[in-house]
Amino acid sequence: MKKITECTDDYLMLELPINKAVIVDLIHQPEETIERTEYDDGYEYEYNEYVTKVSLGYQRLLDFINTKCVIHGNCPTCKVPTFYNVKCGCELDKQILSPILRTYRDEQIDIEDCYIPDPDNEMRNKAENLVKKVKFFDKKFFCPKCGEIYQASFALEYHENLEKDSDKYEAEIALIKIGQYPSLQEFAIVNYKGFNKVLDALMIKEDYRNAIRNHINGDNIAAYVYLRRIVEKIIIEAFRKNKVELQISDEEFEKLRTKERISRLQSYLPEFLFDNKEIYSVVSAGIHTLSEQQCEEYYDTIKNAIDIILHQEEARRKEKEMTKKTKQDIQMTVGEIK
Repeated sequence: MKKITECTDDYLMLELPINKAVIVDLIHQPEETIERTEYDDGYEYEYNEYVTKVSLGYQRLLDFINTKCVIHGNCPTCKVPTFYNVKCGCELDKQILSPILRTYRDEQIDIEDCYIPDPDNEMRNKAENLVKKVKFFDKKFFCPKCGEIYQASFALEYHENLEKDSDKYEAEIALIKIGQYPSLQEFAIVNYKGFNKVLDALMIKEDYRNAIRNHINGDNIAAYVYLRRIVEKIIIEAFRKNKVELQISDEEFEKLRTKERISRLQSYLPEFLFDNKEIYSVVSAGIHTLSEQQCEEYYDTIKNAIDIILHQEEARRKEKEMTKKTKQDIQMTVGEIK
């Protein structure tokens, strides 16, 4: 599960699936030592002030709830990529927004009965108080071109667990997306990155789009189904176009396992696919044996691999087209010279 400090506003608003959460870490609180000087009855004396602040995760959560931001995505109404101005989720009071957990001076350390607050307790109190006051909130955003207003809805949950064989408490907040209007798929920017013609030629554009949309919607096993189809169609098309040269019948080809097919088609497939035959095994495992969480973890790696394969296939297509055209142009030029 991702931490909120790892997440951009774009991700939280337009990529985090419904009913999925990110974790707000409350433990790692930054500390700062400030050198100060004071004057009293004409005397100058120096001291250190020690300041402990709220955790970076908690501060990131406050910023997300309480401030405006700009995000980027596809407008479901305009049907084009754009930016959105996102409004404040809800206004928080000064006490909640204060980043200070505790402060104390040098002289307080030496005073036996002086109370110095425990930062973990202060952090937990702040977190519990926030969740009680802001159980649910909405973040509305609008397209500057068409003016259409959209919305993402969130909930906060406070979790606290006592570690086994220890008096130490581990506390965290879960930021959960509980609603999105319209659906996440409508906001997805599908960038074909220069291999649009290959997607059309192989009739895999819809598979490519569905893989991305299912991943965005949190259905990563379903995404792997479409990623596997892409690999399969590339292999089958390479065989279909070159089976005469390969001297392999349809029946023989059907009996081959996928890795064997890739090996036999080496000269007709993108180099990256041949060098990384295991790609097919991974996407197949995603459908049959991997958990949803594992599929999500490996998705970016597999998706990047597919993109490289498609780039190489597009380069092969362009080279063939250019070679064919240039041969024709040479013959035409030779004929004109004669």
